[in-house]
Amino acid sequence: MADCPEFRGALVEAMQTLHVQLDSQTIERLERFAELLLDANQRMNLTGITDARGVAVKHFADSLSVVKAGIPVGARLIDVGTGGGFPGVPLAIARPDLDVVLLDSTQKKASFLSEACEALGLARCRAVAARAEQLAHDEQYRESFDIAVWRGLGPLTESAEVCLPYVRIGGRGIAMKGPRLDEELAEARALLGQLGGSASRVFEIPLPGGLSHRLLVIRKTKESPAHFPRPWGKIRKR
Repeated sequence: MADCPEFRGALVEAMQTLHVQLDSQTIERLERFAELLLDANQRMNLTGITDARGVAVKHFADSLSVVKAGIPVGARLIDVGTGGGFPGVPLAIARPDLDVVLLDSTQKKASFLSEACEALGLARCRAVAARAEQLAHDEQYRESFDIAVWRGLGPLTESAEVCLPYVRIGGRGIAMKGPRLDEELAEARALLGQLGGSASRVFEIPLPGGLSHRLLVIRKTKESPAHFPRPWGKIRKR
């Protein structure tokens, strides 16, 4: 992507829409990660989006929109179900002050992300291969993050149960959602309360080409009960 003006142009345009500024070094590192992603995508399934503009807007700008929800300086952040590294890697590039954990259940994806972080010099960003609903019971990870962010993990009634137990009291969960957010939130409010969370704000995020998404911020006000998250089969039967 380093020699692809379409990627850079689309990314800069999208960031202007978001009113987020990136310096030239950050843009270069984002381009380098795009190169690594698309190269690895030829060997494993990391993304179905491969055109330069689509990658710039639907992956990179989409990921960086999370900063609109407010992320404290030096925060510890976990990207649950990161897949190809979104939104965690772009956030780690744009915000080198963050400690970022990229969590995915697939070892191949975690290995790629570990290699990419090393190539990009992201010393404070690391990948972990584990089932999210299991790792949340590990005391090293449970309720130890300032921010948990996720996208594409299914309805809020499922994803919130998996992700909120990672968030410390006073921290926040950030769910990247689409047009069905209002419906999902209505169904999940009672569960959020059981998990120790409370929906506090929704950010409307515009992107070029008429695209948009929404960020739901969930504030963690008390500890999640020890039995959450339950095994995945039980979560799906809820």
